[in-house]
Amino acid sequence: MKSEKASLDFDRFLARQRDGELPREVRARSSGLRRFSKASALVWELGRLCISFSKWCRSLVRDRTRRNSVERVPPTGTELAAMYDAAAEHWHDRLDLLGYPQAYEDLFDRLLADRTLRSLWKGGRILDCGIGTAAFSLALAGTVAAPLRIEGVDLSPSMLLRACLNLDRAGIENRLHLRDVKDLPFEDDTFDAVIGAHVLEHLDDSLAGLSGMARVLKPGGPLVIAATRRGIPDALLLRWRHKHIDRDRLVREMEEAGLIGVRAYPLLAGGPLPRRASVAYVGSKR
Repeated sequence: MKSEKASLDFDRFLARQRDGELPREVRARSSGLRRFSKASALVWELGRLCISFSKWCRSLVRDRTRRNSVERVPPTGTELAAMYDAAAEHWHDRLDLLGYPQAYEDLFDRLLADRTLRSLWKGGRILDCGIGTAAFSLALAGTVAAPLRIEGVDLSPSMLLRACLNLDRAGIENRLHLRDVKDLPFEDDTFDAVIGAHVLEHLDDSLAGLSGMARVLKPGGPLVIAATRRGIPDALLLRWRHKHIDRDRLVREMEEAGLIGVRAYPLLAGGPLPRRASVAYVGSKR
């Protein structure tokens, strides 16, 4: 009941934002229009990565056992929402700077070419789990010629607001839900496709998360998941308390969740970080 009320309250907030009824200072904070040059953004991002790397090096001097046992504990839903709320203002710009939109667009182009997305040739209803600022959804909508209706779930209100603004700006029909991926508020066999980028890394039970995604997917529809490769330096992950994804385990869990024809698709475009850090897994529901 509490999560349903939160979702309804967020819907009202989005409606007021779209209708221009919010106070000017609130609209200014939430508009996401503050932008910076790519050069200054690159300097900022490299500086942040250097700081993270420095912290990682210093942590090697400390008790390694304690670091692994504490920092690898998945964050609670409240902690996760707070982390992404704080990062939401510049999140989309950072993804663009690092080349993730181009990597996602290339991925969906390849999936379209090998007929994995054939269920979407006439359009359809899409669920984006952990939608963030909607970068994954925008890449899919830009690949498929037919109109799509995007529904997204996320724990971060600030991320959802920016996703709504980005999708509205692109002219894509959307409905967003302030909900946990582990508790999807949809009936079985609802969506023509389910997608999610870097959401499993935050779940303490990835099989349960995949099973919930497969439950709401229509038979024959694709599940497309982008996940973090093993071997990525801890310095790039500790801030978000991600966990690495083991390829064999993820393929096995997708099959246990009821998916067939599971394949791995390395990200081949974009910047060096998405190519080295991420891989997509795709399967269809029986």
